[in-house]
Amino acid sequence: MVVVFADGRLVAFRALLVPGADEEHLGSDVGLDLTELGSVVYQEISTVSPRYRGYRLQKIMADMLMEQLKVADYKYVCATVAPFNIASLKDKFSQQMEIAALKKKYGGVLRYVFMKHLHKEGVEWQVEQFIPMQDTKAQQKLLEEGWRGTGISGSPDGWLVRYCK
Repeated sequence: MVVVFADGRLVAFRALLVPGADEEHLGSDVGLDLTELGSVVYQEISTVSPRYRGYRLQKIMADMLMEQLKVADYKYVCATVAPFNIASLKDKFSQQMEIAALKKKYGGVLRYVFMKHLHKEGVEWQVEQFIPMQDTKAQQKLLEEGWRGTGISGSPDGWLVRYCK
């Protein structure tokens, strides 16, 4: 966990979680083998006081934790984000995390499942396409075919998710 204090008060925190082995494990959602689930850590939560938003605290805390993970015994970091939670989506993409699944989690709530291999450099993608964020079925089809979500962009018609392969 990383915490930020200002004026003697807690104003932000970001936490990681070492998950237990269960049927909801995010590693299983992104196609990891059962033997690799112990090498997964989750980005669990980030919170910044409204008074301190705009100072890039979420990014600073993410950078600090990702640096610590580089020397830890974990191979993968995973997280979930709700579609249309633009700030959290941008946060995950800024850390070079990729959408590896889009499915219902936590009792039936739709979530992007992000993953990053901590000890591999980024991939050079050959092709890309943009899918409207609201087109869940098209995104799920691409993910099943091995595509990865690598970014978002705004358009006059709404948000688009960039998928690469």
